[in-house]
Amino acid sequence: MKTSMSLETALDTARAIENRAVDYIAPVGRLSMQHHFEPANYPHGRTGYHPDDSATFPVLQLDAPNGEINGELTDSAFSQLCSHLMIPHQYAARLRDNAIPAEVGEEWELNTGRGMVTKLSREAYPKATPLLAAMVNHALSHGDQNGYRMLRGLLPVGKGTQQWRAILSNQYLPIPSVSVLDQAMMHCNKIRAATGNEAVLKSADVSEDRLYAKFIFPGMVSRALKTKRVGDIVNIGFVLFNNEIGSGRYGVRGFAEFLACTNGIILPKWGSGISKVHRTGRIEMDGDIVVSSSTRRAQIAAALAELGDMIDTVTAPERLENLSRVIEHAAEAPEVKTERALHAVQRIAKTELLTEAESKAVYEAFLRGNDLGQFGMSQAICSHDVANVLSFDRATHLETVAGKVLTMPRGDWSRLALAA
Repeated sequence: MKTSMSLETALDTARAIENRAVDYIAPVGRLSMQHHFEPANYPHGRTGYHPDDSATFPVLQLDAPNGEINGELTDSAFSQLCSHLMIPHQYAARLRDNAIPAEVGEEWELNTGRGMVTKLSREAYPKATPLLAAMVNHALSHGDQNGYRMLRGLLPVGKGTQQWRAILSNQYLPIPSVSVLDQAMMHCNKIRAATGNEAVLKSADVSEDRLYAKFIFPGMVSRALKTKRVGDIVNIGFVLFNNEIGSGRYGVRGFAEFLACTNGIILPKWGSGISKVHRTGRIEMDGDIVVSSSTRRAQIAAALAELGDMIDTVTAPERLENLSRVIEHAAEAPEVKTERALHAVQRIAKTELLTEAESKAVYEAFLRGNDLGQFGMSQAICSHDVANVLSFDRATHLETVAGKVLTMPRGDWSRLALAA
C-alpha cells in the first residue's frame, strides 16, 4: 500500500484548498476569453511556451456585477470549456501552448469548430493566442447566452492570477473534500464511542482536484485464512474518495489490509450504490450572477449525511466473513502455468488499461509471490513493491484492479488462466 499524508496533514491540506475556493454560477453571455495579461503564473513546462516571448497568454474573464474576474484555465478546465463549446481540443491546446505542429509546412488549415476554418502561417503564429481567444469568443457568442455554467475557481497563494480549475454544468454539486473528510471522521468517532473500535488512517492523499483516504478498523480482523501464506489475516475498513473538478464521484468503498504484507485492496463490488455523482437539480436564475445558495448548502449537507450510512454498509460485521470466504475461494482457483503467466498479466493489463511499466512490475511480483492462482494474481497487482513506484492515483487504481481480480467469478478466472 502506498502511503502519503498523515490525517493531520490531509485535513490541513484540504482545509487550505477550501479556504482558497470560489464558485460562481454565471450566464454564458458574461464569459469571454482575453489575452492581454502578463503570464505571471503560466505553467512554463508546457511545450513551446517561452517566458521572454512578447505574446500574451489566455485567461477566461467573467463579467461579474462587482467587476471583471480573470482566471487562468487549468488543463481540466480548458478541456471542459472546449467540450462545452464543441471546439476541437487538440487544436485549441496547440494555440494555447504556442506549439506549432512539426509535421506541417509554412501554412496549414485549422478547423476551429462550429464551421470555422482558419489558415495559420508560421509568420502569423505570434498571433496564435489572440486567435484562440477569437475562436472561443465566437463559440460563446453563438451559444446559449441565457445558459448557466458553474465556474470553480481557486484564489492564488500570494501574488498571482486566480485559477479556474473546472467549468461545469450548473447541476454540479460542489462538495468540498475537507467536508467529506470531516464528516467521515465525525462518524468514525461515533463508532468508537459506541463500540470502542477506532478507525486508523493507513493512507491518504489530497490535491486541489481530489481526495483519497483509506481507513481500517483494527478491531475488525478476520480469522486465519486458508491461503498459501501461513497465518494470513485481514483488517476491514473503507476508502473515502471525492473529486472536485467534475471528473469523478464521491463516496465510500470497502477496503482491506492484508497484515502479512500490508497490501491494500479496494473491493469494487461492495461499492455498488455507494458512490454518487456530484449532481443535483438545476437551479434556474434570472438576472445577476449567484455566488452562493442556501439551497445548495442544504443539498451538500444532505449528501454528506449519507456518508455515515455508506461507511456502516461497507464495514458491517457480515462483510468481514464474506471477504474471508471470497479470499479462500480465490485461493482454491486453478493456477496459471509459469510459461503463460506473462500472457495472463497482459490480458488483465489490456482490460484495465495498465501501462507497460505497470504490467512488467505486476508480472515480476506475480512470479515472486509463489502463487500463480487467482489470489496470487490479486496480491501481485496490489503488492507494496508495485505500489511504491507509482503515483498515489495509479497505486489506488491498481488496488481497485486487484479487488476486481479477487472477486472475479471462478468461470471468468478459469477462462483467463486457460487462455493464457
